Amino acid sequence: MIFGMVFLVSIPVFVCLIHLLKVMRGVQKIYELSPAQHQGKSGTVSMGGIGIVLGILGVSVGLNLTSRPVGFCLAALVGFAAIGLLDDILSIKRDQNLGLKARHKFLIQTVIGWVAVAGFHFGIHSLEWWEFALYWLLFNGVSNATNLTDGLDGLLGGLSVITLTGFAVLFHAMGMGTMTQLMLGCISILAGFLVFNLNPARVFMGDTGSLALGAFFVAVSMVLGNPWVLLGFGGVYLIETVSVILQVGSFKLTGKRVFKMAPLHHHFELSGMTEWQVVALFWSVGVGLMGVTVWIFYWIG
Repeated sequence: MIFGMVFLVSIPVFVCLIHLLKVMRGVQKIYELSPAQHQGKSGTVSMGGIGIVLGILGVSVGLNLTSRPVGFCLAALVGFAAIGLLDDILSIKRDQNLGLKARHKFLIQTVIGWVAVAGFHFGIHSLEWWEFALYWLLFNGVSNATNLTDGLDGLLGGLSVITLTGFAVLFHAMGMGTMTQLMLGCISILAGFLVFNLNPARVFMGDTGSLALGAFFVAVSMVLGNPWVLLGFGGVYLIETVSVILQVGSFKLTGKRVFKMAPLHHHFELSGMTEWQVVALFWSVGVGLMGVTVWIFYWIG
């Protein structure tokens, strides 16, 4: 019941945020090499991730979720949201789809990722050396993967709900009620965001939201004590990232492209599918991977 109320309250909050961002001219500049049908989206309000992050923080305070693991997850969320916000602001200021330079973004992500893992190691649960290194890499990898996935209306928002649902099931099964509540609160906020982000979107989450969500997923997997669930819960993000790696690698080595365009969702668009069809397909794959992962780690593990 309470999470339904969170969803309902989030809707007028996003309405106000969208209006405020319009007044502040926080609008998206579409990448010039994106599919032609995307160019009409230029001018859509961006940085909706601000509402997602503030909403999650608000739910945590409202439900009095004050444990160290919750604080750690929220700190990772805010830290990477700050990187995304800086990237979004620079992009808007320059009036082009280019904010932070890739090397600068990577460096900041690396530093904040290291701080996050070190904080977990010394403040919550000690890690083996390989776990420390793995999670450090994952903060960079997963946040960039969710950033790549955020290319169609509702795509990352819906997939994030699916990812968080999987985590909620596992936390509930482990008797971790506080983390379960956090997951449900996040789902409620994202559901409110999706009201305005589904095609045709009135607001994009921007890097503020996409980088923050990726880092949040890694932090949550650390609290769960199992990074491998990200292979299933984040399977679509992984597929999207691999498609980019294959595309770039193939073009550099052979001069030929594997896909019509990368990330993979653009390939399906250029193959004749509508944006809604691509999003529905990717959501379906996400649900399937999440279900299999829950079955493996819940029923078997």
